Amino acid sequence: MSTSLSPLLAPMLSSPAMRAVCDDVACLQQMLDFEAALARAEAATGVIPAAAAGPIGRACKAGRFDLAALAEAATRSGNLAIPLVKALTGDARVTAHLSADKIAQLFEPMAYQGVSQAPIDRLLASLDDKQNA
Repeated sequence: MSTSLSPLLAPMLSSPAMRAVCDDVACLQQMLDFEAALARAEAATGVIPAAAAGPIGRACKAGRFDLAALAEAATRSGNLAIPLVKALTGDARVTAHLSADKIAQLFEPMAYQGVSQAPIDRLLASLDDKQNA
């Protein structure tokens, strides 16, 4: 299932930059970027082993996830965070350094600020561009 705008209507409803930032893969990558940054911060402060940050960061690539499966699982859990954490806990690169419980704790904050902030930043930049034109 795609949540993409119709190619016929998209140009009337949104700019190319906004469509790119709100793309499913881009949104998922923004969530994963947050989680990779959180892992680096927690490793730097001793919350998790320093050796865990690199493998977690390498596991946090949107292209390795089945978007349709995540979307379907999200309908059952009520949010995307639960199936995403479950997918990460199934990654041997991650579980080699952390238990499934520790991974769940690590990703508990699963904040969406990065997901919501990127479109806002793009929109504000677009407005500035139009105002300065």
